[in-house]
Amino acid sequence: MLTRRHIRIKVMQSLYAYFTNQKSQNDVDECIEDLLSHSKGFLDLYLSIISLLIELFKFTSTALHDRKNKFLATEDDLNPNTKFLNNFIVKQLICNDNLAASVSKFSSIWLREEHGIVRRLYNNLINSKLYLNYIKLNSTTVDEDKSFFIEFLNNLILNNPLLHELLEEESIYWTDDLPFLSYVISALYFSFSLIFD
Repeated sequence: MLTRRHIRIKVMQSLYAYFTNQKSQNDVDECIEDLLSHSKGFLDLYLSIISLLIELFKFTSTALHDRKNKFLATEDDLNPNTKFLNNFIVKQLICNDNLAASVSKFSSIWLREEHGIVRRLYNNLINSKLYLNYIKLNSTTVDEDKSFFIEFLNNLILNNPLLHELLEEESIYWTDDLPFLSYVISALYFSFSLIFD
């Protein structure tokens, strides 16, 4: 999952830490363990972002359902546009039981009430031009769904300052890994469109 460039950066950071701390030769094993732990941390970051996306989709589904039950519901409330929830990539994330099991331990990061990050991201999403243009489309292809998903991820999720703060609370290395995460997720969902076209 990690790119060669990202691995090189991690190795150089580990070497720099090793030589600046002037550790003895016996501490090489400790440095290698640190490097491997930082690399595993990238997988944890990936799973935590996927967990955030799943929580956002659940929140969106609940919000659309709640709008139907309003006392003075409008036509839009009674018949909401569910194109976002029917996005091909969204469906792949939600329906994957193995992925759900892997990301479940990260959900607690996003469900803390004091931050309300899921609600904030939902409000940013439904008010964004990207979302409004997307739901206006009559029908979409897998490529259009993928394109929307990647733009949504890069512009509305990974650039969110509150998200950066929460990620830094979990691990100081995660904010450095976000640009690489964007690349990895884009590559993964590009392969989805190749498989299912």
